Amino acid sequence: MTRSKFVGVGLFVLASVSVTHQSLAQAPAASPELAARMAKEKEDRKSCKLEICNAFAKPSTGDPITCAITKTWTKDEVLNRVVGGSYVWSYGAVQCSLKFNVDRSLLNKAIGEPKFEIAFPPHSVTCNVDDADAAKGKAFDVKVSFAPTFEFEKGEAKMTKLADVKTDGSGMASAAVSSLMAVDKISGIVGKAAASELNDLIYSKCKDDGVDIPRK
Repeated sequence: MTRSKFVGVGLFVLASVSVTHQSLAQAPAASPELAARMAKEKEDRKSCKLEICNAFAKPSTGDPITCAITKTWTKDEVLNRVVGGSYVWSYGAVQCSLKFNVDRSLLNKAIGEPKFEIAFPPHSVTCNVDDADAAKGKAFDVKVSFAPTFEFEKGEAKMTKLADVKTDGSGMASAAVSSLMAVDKISGIVGKAAASELNDLIYSKCKDDGVDIPRK
């Protein structure tokens, strides 16, 4: 199994450490328990987000940025942001975790040079997929390993290349991933969506937290 929309889930974690969740008023599908979990995850990601934003904003040296990141998508967000509204998602929320690792000195260069490429080291993302009936708990989990490359041009991420993509999970997970493979190969949405989320982080979400990064 070489490629899947679950890779898209992983890249959203990687590229959008702090994608803004819908408010409770905008996302009635989120139970109080799920909303509380998502709020805690967002707070836990904040220090990592600021470190990444600051590295994009100005040249920096030192140890690589390493963060343990966890993010949950509601069923509606999975449909609208990851697999696309035309796909029938038969499960509930998805929670993904990874250990993010990047050379901080590359981030400012990426948006400062006319053209730049960042090849990330291999990352592994573990995603727990809830049953459509939340009371039943987890339906299955799946692990995705990949080495993404972001290409930047005039300060913006343009596309993402994926290398060494591998998936591992239960029989149910394998079936779900297999059913999504064709959609990904036809649409090519994963790379475009991840690049879009990264640009949103750099030029919008970072600003929300006081790190204003002007466009080139």
